[in-house]
Amino acid sequence: MSRTDRPGLFLSEMNYRFHFQSLAPYCAQFVDGLLVTIRLASLSLVFGLLVAAVLAFARVFGPWPVRRLVSAYTETFRNTPFLVQLFMIFFGLPTLGLRLTPFGAGLLALVLNSAAYLAEILRAGIVSLPKGQIESARVLGMGPVALIRDILLAQVVSRMYPALCAQMNVLVLNTSVASAIAVDELTGMSMIVASNTYRSFEVFSVMALVYLVLTLAVAGLLRLIGFWAFPWKRA
Repeated sequence: MSRTDRPGLFLSEMNYRFHFQSLAPYCAQFVDGLLVTIRLASLSLVFGLLVAAVLAFARVFGPWPVRRLVSAYTETFRNTPFLVQLFMIFFGLPTLGLRLTPFGAGLLALVLNSAAYLAEILRAGIVSLPKGQIESARVLGMGPVALIRDILLAQVVSRMYPALCAQMNVLVLNTSVASAIAVDELTGMSMIVASNTYRSFEVFSVMALVYLVLTLAVAGLLRLIGFWAFPWKRA
């Protein structure tokens, strides 16, 4: 006899009473998980951008073998699941003699994954620039550092800033996957609280709300940074 053939039992199972107050003793755990998420996302963003900038310039200005190698890297990380990449780093690298902590493995996976996407965004911005600007800068004697800082980065970041911001928010959300290797970030701590309280709906509702507030806060902060950094785009 199926559940649908026993309406009385089915209705009694649907008579669920919410008890969000039962999560009050676990506020510290939620805060600890949130702080780990912020730390993981911040470090991943900083190192991911640095790696992405190197990859983007190598893809555009490097010799042919380097361009092909960078292309293979970006295609590999953009076309395989992030969870598989995470498992390869955490469970696969120890077989090669490199053992990382769960946080270190999660950080490395996020950096490598986000760098692949950010590098393609930066590359698209670089190739969209008129070639005459770069050639004129070289004719005027501008060195490579000044060329990158004043011509390339200034315009590329300005043009691609919305796409970069969107990818940064994706990176924040991707930190939740690190719970699969026992990183005690927000998702990992929420799963522990859910197993202790047996209040899965309430726990994951709170977790979703915290992620929503966090991503909105990140988006707002990035918007303020863009408003300050690119005043010519305010109109």
